[in-house]
Amino acid sequence: MFEQSFIIFRLPPFTSKRRNEIGKAPKIYFYDLGLRNAIIGDFSDPFLRRDFGAMFENFIISEVLKHNSYSKAGYGLAFWRTLQGSEVDLVLHKANEVVACEIKTSQGRVSTAFGNRYPKATQIVITLENFY
Repeated sequence: MFEQSFIIFRLPPFTSKRRNEIGKAPKIYFYDLGLRNAIIGDFSDPFLRRDFGAMFENFIISEVLKHNSYSKAGYGLAFWRTLQGSEVDLVLHKANEVVACEIKTSQGRVSTAFGNRYPKATQIVITLENFY
């Protein structure tokens, strides 16, 4: 019901069917962070909140999803995680093109494990300083 009314969307896992990649449960994000904040009852300054990193990740992923749809770019959106805990927040994929996006409020880097598994993938770190 929430998906059909465009309140939330699911981000599926990106997997090449390898045994140590998580390939079942999707992550859930909100299209509108204001609605998310209303549900949890917190409208305090985002920069002072403990969930600021999660809010920033949700914002970036929802905006990429909207832009991908509007521009008809045709990318599939997913996340990647291994049983050992390595993770990439957002993976864009189309044909033989894979782009791994790590979303951080400060400096960061894309998982080395992802780079080893998908050496031809483009790697991008999205931060507060470069997201626009």
